[in-house]
Amino acid sequence: MPELSGPNGPIPYTRDEWGYPTIQARDADEGLWARGWFAGHDRPLQVAFTVRAAQGRLMETLGDVPFARLVDRAVRSLGLAHGLDDQVSTLTDESRRWLSTYCDGFNAGVDAGGWPLVLKLIGVERLVYTPAKALLYYRIAAWFGLTSTNHTAALVCAQLLAEGADDKMLDMMVGPAAAARLDQGLRKVDWPWPNGVPGIALMQGSNAFAVSGKRSKSGAGLLMTEFHMEIGRLPPVCWAFSIQLPDGAEHTGICIPGLPFISAGRNADVAWGWTFGHADNLRVTAEDPSQHELVRRDEVVNIRSGASETWTFWDFDGGTIMGDPSKGGPLPAVRWRGLQDTGTDIELYRVSLNATSAEQCAEMHREVGMIGLAGTFADKDGHIAWMHSGRTSLDAADGPDLPQHKRPFVVDPDEGFIASANEACPGWTAFSEPRYRHERLRELLSNNKTFGTDDLKAISYDELDGCARRLLPIWGPHLPDDDDAKAMLTWSGGSTPQNAAGRTAMGLFHGLHRELLRALVVKQSTPEIAHALWDELDLLLAFQDRLDDVLALEVPEHLDGDQLGDMIRAAWPEAKRRATAGDVSGPVRAQFKNLVTQGWLRYLGFSTPKMDFPGGPCSLFQSRRTALLGETLYGGPCFHLVFDLSEPGMQYNMAGGASEKRFGPGYGAGIEEWRTGVFRPMPPV
Repeated sequence: MPELSGPNGPIPYTRDEWGYPTIQARDADEGLWARGWFAGHDRPLQVAFTVRAAQGRLMETLGDVPFARLVDRAVRSLGLAHGLDDQVSTLTDESRRWLSTYCDGFNAGVDAGGWPLVLKLIGVERLVYTPAKALLYYRIAAWFGLTSTNHTAALVCAQLLAEGADDKMLDMMVGPAAAARLDQGLRKVDWPWPNGVPGIALMQGSNAFAVSGKRSKSGAGLLMTEFHMEIGRLPPVCWAFSIQLPDGAEHTGICIPGLPFISAGRNADVAWGWTFGHADNLRVTAEDPSQHELVRRDEVVNIRSGASETWTFWDFDGGTIMGDPSKGGPLPAVRWRGLQDTGTDIELYRVSLNATSAEQCAEMHREVGMIGLAGTFADKDGHIAWMHSGRTSLDAADGPDLPQHKRPFVVDPDEGFIASANEACPGWTAFSEPRYRHERLRELLSNNKTFGTDDLKAISYDELDGCARRLLPIWGPHLPDDDDAKAMLTWSGGSTPQNAAGRTAMGLFHGLHRELLRALVVKQSTPEIAHALWDELDLLLAFQDRLDDVLALEVPEHLDGDQLGDMIRAAWPEAKRRATAGDVSGPVRAQFKNLVTQGWLRYLGFSTPKMDFPGGPCSLFQSRRTALLGETLYGGPCFHLVFDLSEPGMQYNMAGGASEKRFGPGYGAGIEEWRTGVFRPMPPV
């Protein structure tokens, strides 16, 4: 058995066929140090790039490309890299020691594996990992593709108000409840649309579902969890492990290299998983600069070409003014409610590793403030729980926090299961994702059967398209009388598994869906705004839930049957053209690409041939194509984990293997198993 040279002696470990380790540690601290070691050894490039992104230094690394400029502008406007030492100082001694232990392990892993040549060639200095950088990493992980989705959608709504969007358009885009929480003062802000949005929204989503002991075959709690993130990349974003301790205790699960806590996983008694909750904790407001004590912040932004720019921001208590205060107000301001909770969140994640029940684990996460997450929990005694974290305000004026007794919290529901899939939570969430995955989960879990882990795996791989199932019967009478339309109606959401004809029909449906969404926005605004929303920023997920109500003819003040028919007839030719060209967000066919070579050197094994991904945009196996400022990105389940708490360990799959090095442990492994639903035990049997 190979060994790490740990600070207190050798640490035995083994790696499974995908390169992920089982670590035999003397205690939890040694296991934490070893996890840091493997992060530094297996993923130094990933961690270094992520830290640079959080510092707003992507243009310094990648050059002045639109994607890098957008991220740099966003994270600098939010001030992600500021106040980190203060946050570290708020930690208890135990949590500072905990963070330092992980960082020490990371630095030892980098020493053992060496600093990547590609980073040396582009001038990225060797990263010395510290507790402050770990907190910065948590901030960017909480923002990028998660809170950033709310961030960008809120900024778009603010700019729509400034552009003079009427109440009817805002109601169509976000619904009356969300529209009522928008700051109407933004109508007076001089913030023209061409200035762009300093934010980024990526394809996202996640599923987590739990079955109580009274519905499980083993009598213990069952939990299935999966994070829907960027996929189609080598290595994957996440990393699997198991830490085995002498007394039989364990820490097994999935983490993001660079973060010390377990993102989804278990100890001996309880397992947990998360979906993004869309808490309404990032707000855009109109502010009078004269009413605030402003602190000027000048940031020098270096660009790889050798040029540099200076960006000026004006900070006030709780947010950042976007604009020049000397010109008077009102000016837009961005507030991330909970950004000041970075250190508190880390404390809670550390303590919760020792939870002994589902309810206790949920309680321990109540005060997580920076990120809005829906947590799903199950324990060995058969109990299950669900809780929504994150700060949000009591009223539209961004006043006091909603009190804890109003926080959504569920323990042992009578139906015997919990389903979580980024659904709306009235009074708590903003810009929730389409309801179809949540509805399908509930549908599949609501029958009277008892469940085992194989049943949960099958549910996770379900490919029925809930959006098509809902909308096609309504659109059918308005479709042209041609073979493609007939085939699409015959498909009507697809079956499990998808065949070639079903994938063709899915592509045509989502092409038509995209064109109808464009037509709705044009109907209420301009083609330029529709182009910005759907083509430049690809904000479909932020607004689809409400817009699909309109396309289902459930909001007649926005659309009636005759108008829908006219829109379908006008959109059909372009939808067919896009579907034929593959220029749709329907079925995904793509490579898994190396993070650095980006598809080059495929024949040397750095990347894979193109392959069909399971599912589609509105199935439980949510695979999705997103075009953003010239970049094409693919999203879906980064991993699948399933736990039966009557047994130790977990079953899992994850596409891409442990190492980012071409000849490192498990590089490129596990893709076919991920595609076809094959799970492996962790630790290996």
